[in-house]
Amino acid sequence: MNFVIGRKREPAPSSIYQRATEAQTALDTRMRGETEVKARKRQIPFWIVPLISVIPLWSAVADYRDGSWGSALMTGAIGLLFLAVGLGGMLQQRQTRRVAGAMATAPTGTRVSPAASGTPDPGLPHLSPPARIEMIASATLPPAVLPNNLPMPGCNVAGCPPISILYLHNFYSHETLLTKMDGSWCRYGPVFFLGSPSDLGSEHTFARDIKKLAETELITSPAAFDARFTSASRDLLPAGDARLKSYPHYTGGWPQHRFLCTNASWRHGVERLFAAAEVVIMDASDYSLERGGLNWEIEQVINKVDATNLLVLADDTADLGALRTAFENAWGEMRSESPNNRRDAGPVRILVYPSESEVHSAERDELAPKPPPDPTGQIAKMNIVMRQLLAGAYVRACEHDRAMALLLTSRG
Repeated sequence: MNFVIGRKREPAPSSIYQRATEAQTALDTRMRGETEVKARKRQIPFWIVPLISVIPLWSAVADYRDGSWGSALMTGAIGLLFLAVGLGGMLQQRQTRRVAGAMATAPTGTRVSPAASGTPDPGLPHLSPPARIEMIASATLPPAVLPNNLPMPGCNVAGCPPISILYLHNFYSHETLLTKMDGSWCRYGPVFFLGSPSDLGSEHTFARDIKKLAETELITSPAAFDARFTSASRDLLPAGDARLKSYPHYTGGWPQHRFLCTNASWRHGVERLFAAAEVVIMDASDYSLERGGLNWEIEQVINKVDATNLLVLADDTADLGALRTAFENAWGEMRSESPNNRRDAGPVRILVYPSESEVHSAERDELAPKPPPDPTGQIAKMNIVMRQLLAGAYVRACEHDRAMALLLTSRG
């Protein structure tokens, strides 16, 4: 398609085009080789980091005894940094486990059969073609040129009315937590998502009684969810509003609503959010066969959401073979009243980002229009340090714009 969110796309420079082609070719080659799902490698636990800090700290002590104060100061600072990061990570994980205990959450690996769904199957014929799962390398998406840099009450940055966004995610993914907290999606409309234990664990790492704090936010029944959902604001927030984070803080955006559900309310909550959402973004970062989080949500998405209104995000360290198989299985068990049960059903698109930080950062920087727009004039008043911090938030927002362009252009 020659248009990205309403404007004509300029031809990409040859170097960008070449890298995009190479990225897509590598992804296609990988997927052809992944005929079997495989277990994800385990991540290094945080408690290893304080142990690593012993090495530079011991070296610092030795340098101090030898009279090399400068060297001792340098290596000691490095050791203390490792120690602080490790202890902070361990404390955050401890807080997350406490919140999870209050929520009684666990990875949703158990598949729910179609018969367990509350929606009756009227016995319509199955018309959908075989599942089509498209793996798209993020480098192939061109820069998104937005008609509006400043959201307005009746018009988002894509130049269309605000859309309700349901953001599904893996509760136990660090990458998902960072993407969700960035908040750039709210420039397109109000965002709704279920809160995870890591949300409170990261926000209140040093809280003394995290369980008591969690209980004040917990939604313990379907009725409580309905009351919270009904009262959630859908009105545009102006630039500078404290509820807006990262780049949208300087442009304005719609609210992000987090619902911290328990086992007694989360499935009811997802059903309500599915009914209200116009588009669904599923962040499947860190998806693996071992921790099959999102399996229930994948089944619900196939049964309730038109594939043209769905975009799946993943990184290339995820078990993409297992993720593809999960969607294929859900498609094969599709209920007959699903919006995808038609002969012209669209593909399920999975947008795959590079996991290597240097490659990912270079891709973001290269494909982000420069300089950052300053529709409210606030960026021009910043000092150089704040501008550098905002530059990182801006290129992440541009990455979300490219993903949203893919989603919105397919909707027509």
